Amino acid sequence: MRALGYVRLDIPNREQIERLRLEIVQFCIQERLELDVVFADNGVDDLSMIRPGFEALMDSVAATSATQAVVVPALNHLSSDAFVLTELRLRLSRAGASLQIIHTSGPF
Repeated sequence: MRALGYVRLDIPNREQIERLRLEIVQFCIQERLELDVVFADNGVDDLSMIRPGFEALMDSVAATSATQAVVVPALNHLSSDAFVLTELRLRLSRAGASLQIIHTSGPF
């Protein structure tokens, strides 16, 4: 299955983004997913719906009819806010993408 990755950090941190990208790469290898690219929003607030990286991810999902997985390190990379999280998950679902979460323990 084709996979795309997504990470978001509130506070810009290139080193942390790179570590998270590598974590997604390792997860995809382990799960036998074909990772195309990891999109990032570096320095984007948790409550913001304006996310250039997420919009690029959605464009990539829409560009193919094949089933795709979207891999995130944890749900809080989408948002820790219930409303924003629900909206983003609905967008992914409606586009036909399945959400794969590396670390599922925690508040989400």
